[in-house]
Amino acid sequence: PFTVEIGSAYSLKLIEDTYGGLANNQQFFQQPIIAFVDRGMNIVTSYPAIAVQAFMVPSLSYESKLMIDTSEDTIPSIDSVTFPQELVDLSGYIAGPGDVIPIYVSFSDEVIAVVDPLSPGMMMSLTLNVLSGSQTPVEATISSISANVRSKQLLFEYRIEEGHSVNNLDYISVESIRPNDVQVLDAWGRSTNLELPDQTSLNSLIASSNISVSDTQPAVSFVSSSIVSGEYGAGQFIDIIVEFSRKVIVGGTPEVPVAVD
Repeated sequence: PFTVEIGSAYSLKLIEDTYGGLANNQQFFQQPIIAFVDRGMNIVTSYPAIAVQAFMVPSLSYESKLMIDTSEDTIPSIDSVTFPQELVDLSGYIAGPGDVIPIYVSFSDEVIAVVDPLSPGMMMSLTLNVLSGSQTPVEATISSISANVRSKQLLFEYRIEEGHSVNNLDYISVESIRPNDVQVLDAWGRSTNLELPDQTSLNSLIASSNISVSDTQPAVSFVSSSIVSGEYGAGQFIDIIVEFSRKVIVGGTPEVPVAVD
């Protein structure tokens, strides 16, 4: 008995697989070996009167070297400063004491804000165009969730207190970020460029949304209902509309007590 092979008369066959090294995140230690074979898988060394040699390009050979040149790599810089989308959608929103305003600073590449967890020292801050009761500029501080995490965004939080008031919340200048005891580094350990976009730029904070700060708490200005006067019974719903002196963001499930005779 014998085996009849059907297919191409000649083909390339992998004689010895790769072993070690690294290519496409896969390890190999030895250059793969291939051969030119016939249908019976016999290695062909000549045909008919010419020598046959099978080879691979040396790009994945064990002796090959991979060089990474970072000499022209630019240091990450700040691309934009924005409010979160829910505040962007509320253009004209007026915040008050007790509110926390998130501010996102986005970079051109990933950075890490290095904070010593045992001795954090003075946290990184963003100086805003709001004056406190002592007439000193108010600062938003970097959030703990942005500390020691590699990301293209750093989150700052501004907690509004009594006496804070300003129209069009913004930072005061392109140099408003104060790193203090925090290092902001790129993947190579280099200090990043912390210059903010010019305030006339579309990438500035004030360009993302018109947010104001008032030192007074919002107050209920009107209570009404969307249904007409009359008698209503069990199982029926009555909508109650509560209007405030300025826009508010509702969290949780607020309740309005009503008197039922």
